[in-house]
Amino acid sequence: MGLEDDRPHFFRHLGPQWWERRDDTIAGGAIVQPTIRVPGTPMPRISMLATYADNAGGLDASMSFGSVAPTLDLSVHVVRCPGSSDFTYESRLIKVGRRVTVAETWFTGAGDADPYAVAVSTFVVVGEPEPDGVVLPSHLDPPFSPPVPLDVPIEDHVGITTVAPGVVDIEHRPSVGNSRGTLQGGMVALVAERACETLLEAEGVPHVVTSIDLRYLSPMRVGPVRTTATLLRAHGELAQLWVEVRDLGTEHLMTHVVADAIPLDTFRVR
Repeated sequence: MGLEDDRPHFFRHLGPQWWERRDDTIAGGAIVQPTIRVPGTPMPRISMLATYADNAGGLDASMSFGSVAPTLDLSVHVVRCPGSSDFTYESRLIKVGRRVTVAETWFTGAGDADPYAVAVSTFVVVGEPEPDGVVLPSHLDPPFSPPVPLDVPIEDHVGITTVAPGVVDIEHRPSVGNSRGTLQGGMVALVAERACETLLEAEGVPHVVTSIDLRYLSPMRVGPVRTTATLLRAHGELAQLWVEVRDLGTEHLMTHVVADAIPLDTFRVR
């Protein structure tokens, strides 16, 4: 069950942000608060990049289908540290099927010439199309606006707690949920990211998650949600991890995740 919540939706901490339709592309961007960045870097957390990509691709997919299109899977890959925390993105559908669409989203730091990250996401239509279709919402509309400053790290603000190295919990609240009443996909990415970080921090070396691949298997129905990271392989400076996200109330596996991480000091000089 979800808890009572007087916090604004976490989307409102992701901006100010904006987007607009340009032919077959949704172009957008954001001014990024320090509290949603990877500590010690200008880059937004990879889970926050996942959230921006999930929103852009999901909105485009819903417009294409004329119906709500939940996320099946989502991956984000960071190739270098950006020169700026603020960024622009371009998102487009690269496959439009009868029930499934695939979107790609490229992120470029403000003032940079080349993208530093790419996301690929898959969406599936559920139900019948809405009679009047689906209109691209404005970035000025709730739950995206008005932006709200955040003075503590996003992981602390949303109530992620560390149970042990590699194990974190979160309670479900409206401020971290979606319209279907479950944990929003970007928030699932954040608990996976934090599980990886706490596991590697316990070894004495802070790491940055640079690649994350999520498969959404079932929604959260009861909660709380527990996320457990396991180190699969350490090869040189690269750590490869397996993560499971479970609903403790039902014991169902919600999401499985594969992630890569490298030391913070290495990432900063990329």
